[in-house]
Amino acid sequence: MTPPNVAIVEWIRRAFDFRGRSSRSDYWWVQGLTFSVTLVLTLTFMEALGPDGVAAVEDWANRVIAGDADAQALFPLEWSSIGQVGRFAFVFLMVFLLLTFIPSLSLAWRRFQDMNLPGWIHLIFAFAGLYVPLVGLVEAVWFIRPGTVGPNRYGGDPVRRH
Repeated sequence: MTPPNVAIVEWIRRAFDFRGRSSRSDYWWVQGLTFSVTLVLTLTFMEALGPDGVAAVEDWANRVIAGDADAQALFPLEWSSIGQVGRFAFVFLMVFLLLTFIPSLSLAWRRFQDMNLPGWIHLIFAFAGLYVPLVGLVEAVWFIRPGTVGPNRYGGDPVRRH
């Protein structure tokens, strides 16, 4: 099993590398990190909004999902009404999501290749997951499966490299 610090450094080092393979532990340590950071920043932002702000955002999101033409406003709250901590959390969350998008995509791509499957299958799961949320759960179950033992057509065994 890859230690967490090694998995995270490897994720950063191979951020734009779609070749080769990544082990289960490589994938899950990074998922744990990105989920934790996203959760903390989201909860911090929501706390800064307060109950009325959260209700306004939920109402706005429901109108957008329903296709209400009046819901095209960018955001239902004034930016100045959100405290400094909330603004920082929101901006940092958006920057974090942008910076981790391609590296996380390449990691999932390599994880499929570790199972001797083409990495582009992740794109099918990602797009289908936009419409059917349970698709993400199916992909997570796939990522729990071990990779192929020994080399495969995508490279050497990532578990044996450490």
